[in-house]
Amino acid sequence: MMICIVGKSGSGKSTISNILKSYSDNIVILEGDKISHQTLQIEEVKNEIRKNIKDVFDELGNIDRKKLRKIVFNDKEKLDYINNLSWRYMEKMIDLYLLENKNKIVILDWLLAIKTKYFEMSDIKILVDSPFDVRLKRVIERDNISYEDFIKREAAAPIIDKDRFDIVIDNIEINESKRKVEKIYDKSIIHRKF
Repeated sequence: MMICIVGKSGSGKSTISNILKSYSDNIVILEGDKISHQTLQIEEVKNEIRKNIKDVFDELGNIDRKKLRKIVFNDKEKLDYINNLSWRYMEKMIDLYLLENKNKIVILDWLLAIKTKYFEMSDIKILVDSPFDVRLKRVIERDNISYEDFIKREAAAPIIDKDRFDIVIDNIEINESKRKVEKIYDKSIIHRKF
């Protein structure tokens, strides 16, 4: 079984994923952003980036993600280039993870899941939503970024159509969110055979 959990930056996707995971040892979480970061360590990827985007490498030859973020969130063409380059490797890594965990409930926690085959493949599609000001505060505190950087990140995010989701969780207050997740587990997951 696969569950896609999608939400914009600061919505609380990871919080909801971890609450859900706490209900069963048979639930695992695959974070799309972590897989994306892993692709940036692959030599072929680094070599391709070296040819096309300058000044994003540190003194050890690794990609400085902060520098890269600053460039791609200011240039949609470069953002698309990085996403397409990473995707070639990410798809293989995700497919392997799903195969290795075929007897588990896999939560794919990733905003960009809605642009992939995994979204349609998922058994349950959950959107985690929070008001703009709540997300802004969370992200500025969590990532130590400026308001302007948050706005650029927001502008780079895909448009989300709530009608494509089975469940929408308005994640503002943690105890209320926990109650919602418990209901999802009880009504939508626990009765399924996996």
